[in-house]
Amino acid sequence: MHDRAWRTTAISLGQTHWHNRPEGIYNPLSLKEFCIRCICIRLLSEPASVFRILAYQIRQHEKLRKQQNLLRDCESEKAPESASLSADLATAILAWFRDRQVICKHHFQLLAYYQMLDWNLRFCSDVDDAWLEDVPTHVIELLQSLNVSYCHRLQFCGLNSQSRLPNLRTANFDGCLYLKPETIQRLQFSSRLISLNLTGCRLITDKTLYSLRHLFRLQVLHLSGCKWITEKGLQHLNGLFGLKRLYLARCVNVSNQAFRFFPTSFPNLIELDVSHCSISDIAMHFIGRLKEMSSLALKGCSRVTTKGLSHLGSLLKLRRLDFRYCKHISGLCKEWTQLNALWLSCTNFKESDAFILATMKYLQELDLRCCVVTKCSFTFVSQLQNLVRLCVAETALTDESLIVLCKRLKKLQLLDISCTEVTDSGTILIDKLEELRELHMDTPGITNRSLGRIGKLKKLARLNLFAANVTDEGVESLAQLEALHDLAICSGGIGPHGVKVLSQLKKLGALNLSQNKEIQSQCVVHLGALTELRYLNLSNTSISSSCLHNLYALKHLESLSVYGVILDASQIDELQVNLPQLKVLRCS
Repeated sequence: MHDRAWRTTAISLGQTHWHNRPEGIYNPLSLKEFCIRCICIRLLSEPASVFRILAYQIRQHEKLRKQQNLLRDCESEKAPESASLSADLATAILAWFRDRQVICKHHFQLLAYYQMLDWNLRFCSDVDDAWLEDVPTHVIELLQSLNVSYCHRLQFCGLNSQSRLPNLRTANFDGCLYLKPETIQRLQFSSRLISLNLTGCRLITDKTLYSLRHLFRLQVLHLSGCKWITEKGLQHLNGLFGLKRLYLARCVNVSNQAFRFFPTSFPNLIELDVSHCSISDIAMHFIGRLKEMSSLALKGCSRVTTKGLSHLGSLLKLRRLDFRYCKHISGLCKEWTQLNALWLSCTNFKESDAFILATMKYLQELDLRCCVVTKCSFTFVSQLQNLVRLCVAETALTDESLIVLCKRLKKLQLLDISCTEVTDSGTILIDKLEELRELHMDTPGITNRSLGRIGKLKKLARLNLFAANVTDEGVESLAQLEALHDLAICSGGIGPHGVKVLSQLKKLGALNLSQNKEIQSQCVVHLGALTELRYLNLSNTSISSSCLHNLYALKHLESLSVYGVILDASQIDELQVNLPQLKVLRCS
């Protein structure tokens, strides 16, 4: 990157001495945060001079390190201090660059010399092997935490046949699609490793797992999406008795027999995810002997049946169960009275099975999407007064049942009643759910009448009215929702006045107004006031390309969808220049 471009970036990133907390409150920077920002701004605006200073410090540091090596045998001698920049400060500077997506190879390699114990480069898409290859061996050996998740270009991570990572405790390679097995094999010397994430590393094989067989301190292992792993590969791990969490989702070559040694090899396993694996009731027989199990995910295991679940009745410590898309599962075990979360979406769970829900008094989350349940089932659900999250979308929920749920489930923070038979008549008590943070009402029976009640939900942060029959008049009620940061209204009834009202919701981070043909180009000027927006969808409205300059104030915008608007190459370039955070642009 050229000096001029860096200066421009530095000015745009350093305009304020405040930061926005997750709850939307602006707080002044601490003295440490302010100093870090000043260092980073100077590094961006005057890179040549700062690089010279840092390079000099690194040379001095190398001299001090050599002196330390000479004094290694003299225990009474005080070792010289290292370079002026501490490892913690270098780590904080790296995080600042990473979060603002201005990190480059030169930044990282200079900061690495200050012996950072934590390398967090997640989502840095420019990272490749060259970034890591020139880092000195003694720096790599000190590393305790490595996170290169979604760095798609990485293959070897700068490791060679001589590399050792003896102090490594956590390693995250999630989404590193082209990561070579040889890289993971170097971790066989990381005897202190506790957590390893290889999700989506599609080149991982059984041979790779063989190299991990001596990592006896390993407690967490993510192998989801590693499609070449088989029963043989998992058997290599049978000495890792301390393993507590194992994730095997989408490991399509893992068969029933792979689980036969689990009870003896992984006696302390408390969490297991085998979603979308080719397993059946046979595997349930072995999984049912994992007595410490508290969380089990079987999502998409279509060969597992209700009969297989009978083997899991002895798992009395179970707290979370995910059976989504298991089409042959209906009844539940009566022993599961201590469950906290239960997902039954798109299963064969039906009205005759629902009585068991009344015994699950500790249930906090329940998903019944697409289940064949009616009035009687919702009566049982209404007795679960500890429920915090409830999804009954695409069920036969009626106005009468919704009223009962709103009357009794006072702790609800999430409610999804999309694609049901509910109308405005069923929402008369919706404003009594004072703890509600997220509400999905993507159903045509909801009109402006309901929005007056929804407007009283002061804690509401996310509202989905995708297919509700809402107009500008109803939107006025939403102006009272000061905590709202995610809103979708795509019914076609929103026009200029509605957009103007919505521009008062200053905390909005995501707004979907697609399909509203009454939204004209002149409406877009109001959206410029929503400076916290990160996601905006104006697809299939009546706007044109000439009005998009009104969005240039949205400096945090990451995704913009304007299907129906034709943009040429120069207009796209102009958007990218004026919207520095824009990652996704969808247009015609």
